[in-house]
Amino acid sequence: MLTGYLRGNDMIVAGNSRSYDEPNVSEYLGRPVNHQWTKSAEYEQALQEYAARWLPGAPSYCSPLRPLCELQIIHSLEPHMDEYFQTQSCNKLKGRGWCLQCAKCAWVFLATTALFGRETAIAKAGGDMLANPELSGLYLAMAGLDGDKPFECTGTENEVRSAIVAAAQQGSGLSALEACLRDPAVLGTRTLEALLKDWGQDDLMPVALRELVRRA
Repeated sequence: MLTGYLRGNDMIVAGNSRSYDEPNVSEYLGRPVNHQWTKSAEYEQALQEYAARWLPGAPSYCSPLRPLCELQIIHSLEPHMDEYFQTQSCNKLKGRGWCLQCAKCAWVFLATTALFGRETAIAKAGGDMLANPELSGLYLAMAGLDGDKPFECTGTENEVRSAIVAAAQQGSGLSALEACLRDPAVLGTRTLEALLKDWGQDDLMPVALRELVRRA
């Protein structure tokens, strides 16, 4: 915001989706714990209110991606698959490939499989994470079925569940997902198609920007 002020910008935009609103731990010492809280709608609103009171003349701040979830954002990259293949999100190898063991790799692989197909996910990651039974516990945690959500940038529990069902419709050999696919919460989740049509909170965006994002 300081840089924007010095440059004379009217608005600062961030790339934060509504998936970041979900806490990793529902309750600890009486409060939820969200390792992405500074990307949440709660934080965005608080920052806007703080700036309005204490920073006169500062540019406004919002995230045009706020109404969208992670799966919707990844889905929007379909016309840009060459660029998508160049992205790497593993926090263990940090730009040097995919470890195929961490929650970030597990989420990107699952989302890519659900949206673009398993062969595309294998080509992107360099291995088949859904065929690894050792990752069963990780996917159970990501889906909110066992333990706390990993402290990584992943989709919400409902996104993970929808993606698991979509991935299961593409074939067999899914030992990493077998336990999830036996859970009624996964089997009864929203379809991927319904999730991709959803639209969330948009009142933190200026009206003009809101309409641009809707059309896009």
